[in-house]
Amino acid sequence: LDEAQQRLAVVVRSPVAFSNHPDDLASALNIAAQLGHTVYDCTYLALAVREDVELITADQRFVRAVASDPTLAGRVRPLV
Repeated sequence: LDEAQQRLAVVVRSPVAFSNHPDDLASALNIAAQLGHTVYDCTYLALAVREDVELITADQRFVRAVASDPTLAGRVRPLV
């Protein structure tokens, strides 16, 4: 996690724009560490949390990971 946070700091200082909200990527990294899941998937979850909406996904493993976390449970619904 420490190394990932250091690398995140480099990305944030780069001229590449991630979103209009600079904390989104840091939130995604924190959620990924919390869930033990990829930052890629957690990027969408961080955005959903910020916008206070549900994320719908066909990734059952991700659905289970989020459902097992009491602070994030209910944020992700499976695509049926």
